[in-house]
Amino acid sequence: MSKQQELRESITNQIIAAIESGTLPWRRPWSISANAGAPCNATSRRLYRGVNTFVLELSAQRQGFRSRFWATFRQWNSLGCAVAKGQKGTQITFSTPITKTTIDRKGEEQEKKFWILRAFTVFNAEQCVGAERFHVGDEPVSNDELDSRFDEAQRVVEATEAKIIHGGDRAFYVPETDTIHMPQRSQFKEVDYFDTLFHELAHWTEQPTRTNWDRSKPGNTYAAGELRAELAACYLSNQLGLPSEHLLTNHAAYLQHWLEQMRENPSFIFRISAQASKATDFILSFSRKPEPVEEEAVA
Repeated sequence: MSKQQELRESITNQIIAAIESGTLPWRRPWSISANAGAPCNATSRRLYRGVNTFVLELSAQRQGFRSRFWATFRQWNSLGCAVAKGQKGTQITFSTPITKTTIDRKGEEQEKKFWILRAFTVFNAEQCVGAERFHVGDEPVSNDELDSRFDEAQRVVEATEAKIIHGGDRAFYVPETDTIHMPQRSQFKEVDYFDTLFHELAHWTEQPTRTNWDRSKPGNTYAAGELRAELAACYLSNQLGLPSEHLLTNHAAYLQHWLEQMRENPSFIFRISAQASKATDFILSFSRKPEPVEEEAVA
């Protein structure tokens, strides 16, 4: 087995084990601190993307970390911090492009580009000495802060100019009319409303003029599209500081398919999470300047 395959299988197996134990590693609870939220590199302040997002979330859940900040051993040292003795890091992966030049039968040079995975080990701020400024405090969530976050979520939605029709008792997207259908906002808890709407917005991005998630392509099954939308909704919530705490049973109809795909093809979760990041970036592009992000593993 190649090193690339070993990396994919190792990460995929962690995600499978988490799901089988009743944990969705991409969903996270409330936290108000500026040091909480989507996983972020402590030195570059860049967000981690794709599969690395929930690899780090899963590691944080397992070890009880609340800080969003991660960095390598050397990066922590550059910040005047030190990884505490005996601490075990979390392995993440980045995709690096490699170009190979070959000679074809006509004697002409041909360049082929492919991606390889590179592994890095990172540590959370709570595993370090001198990194207290990166820790999460115990500040209560104020009503004003909650209102501000919900207002920002509404601005993000409105900026897309997606056509959203309220009424009825189901949430769904209709590609033929390019419309999102939602129950009235008053029928939801505030958090559940945006979580549901973000899911449908992710489906809205599937159009060819947006991110072109083509369901006719091999592997782009209905259930795979649901996982893409599920991840994108969670990524949006994380970046806007909203919780995403739905129970595992809410996704029971798709979980078995997702697990089967991950077991059969370790690249599956890498590809879908990269597509979810793409959908998230597109939705946020209408209202925000692009945030700096770490490279993501897509292989």
